[in-house]
Amino acid sequence: DYADARDLLIRVPDDHPRSGDARFYLALSNIELGDLSEAEELLTGLKSEKYKKQIPYYITRIKVKTATKSELVSYLDPIVAEGSNYDHYQDLLRIYGEALYDLKIYHEAAENLDKYCQVSVDPKREAVYKLGYSYLKTENCESAVKSFNQLLNTEDDLLQPALFNLGHCFLILEDRSSARIAFLKASLRYDDMEIKYEALYHYGLLNKLEGSYDEALTAFGEIPEYHPRHKEAIKHIAEIIAESKQYDKAIAILNGIDEWTLELKEAYQKLNFNKGLSHLDRNESKAADESFSRSLQYPLDELTRVQALYWKADVSHTLGKYGISNQHLEEFFLRSKKVAELPKGLSLLAAYYLQGYNYLKLGDYTLAVPAFKKVLKYASDNIKEDDPFTRSLIYDATLRIGDCYLKRNSYAEALQYYDSAINEKYKGYE
Repeated sequence: DYADARDLLIRVPDDHPRSGDARFYLALSNIELGDLSEAEELLTGLKSEKYKKQIPYYITRIKVKTATKSELVSYLDPIVAEGSNYDHYQDLLRIYGEALYDLKIYHEAAENLDKYCQVSVDPKREAVYKLGYSYLKTENCESAVKSFNQLLNTEDDLLQPALFNLGHCFLILEDRSSARIAFLKASLRYDDMEIKYEALYHYGLLNKLEGSYDEALTAFGEIPEYHPRHKEAIKHIAEIIAESKQYDKAIAILNGIDEWTLELKEAYQKLNFNKGLSHLDRNESKAADESFSRSLQYPLDELTRVQALYWKADVSHTLGKYGISNQHLEEFFLRSKKVAELPKGLSLLAAYYLQGYNYLKLGDYTLAVPAFKKVLKYASDNIKEDDPFTRSLIYDATLRIGDCYLKRNSYAEALQYYDSAINEKYKGYE
């Protein structure tokens, strides 16, 4: 009974032979009863060879509760420097190292916590974690990994942050594979949701860098809107989706996001454009047309918009929608002026040719002629290299102009273009 003990010990006079013992145990009783200021005053004033090795430990226990971290460190500086001359030295090392850790003085924290772990038979897990983190902050990642690995066999609230920090250590050590595993394991735990979502973000980022886009999309997609990483995750989702070949999965992920940013809308635009091209490769014209239409719902990237307009015109022609095809071509001609350079496989030459054929199919020979003539003029003004594709368009456009004049009973003009086709002797079309 500490209260009874205090009542008895306080009666021992100063000149009693056992007064030193009385003052020491009176101080300990006060500690247990919570009278810390009185206990510290007694211990500080006690000049006893018998207890001098024990007093610093108990004063330290008091200061842990009453002093600032800086005051605690100042008190322990000379004591720890003296070495293991005091009782409970390993605890003094731990408390000192942890105080330095709390003050973010990581080099000294690591030094003293490492000493503590070396002299302790069973070091406290929290101290081992702080040692690992101090190593991480000082970029001594090999040592940090060793510390964090000691924490992986016990299910407690230190396991998740240890895994998360292991991930960062492996990143610094350029071991992406181990980093991915550590972040994944941290993300599967629910002890601390902030760590969970941070781990998810880093796991997604590593998968993106490694080209594992399915895993990256899944990870980024699980980060909630309220989390600070959400906007960055959405940006990465947009970048992956824009180039994704997993069209249906990518669209499903997009549909699961309530509010679309401009980046997501642009990703949707590019995703559907690429999906349209994949349908074209399989001769699925109707499906391609639908995908290009969805791409044009969010015309944010101008180059993608221009390409979608051209291929929608091409698909519409294939589906027999010649008037609609020409409507898309007119917008294509207008929009293409804003694009510095059209991609390979898409040109104004082919667009004029397609426009001419649309008019031809519609029986509008009057408008077909100037469209085909634009093919010839564009080729003359802009095409320097002699290639089979260009020759074929020029030859066929020349013949079609002749056909249109013939349909209009303009025989002289028809003969002129037929003669041109013969006289030019387009290579491969003799």
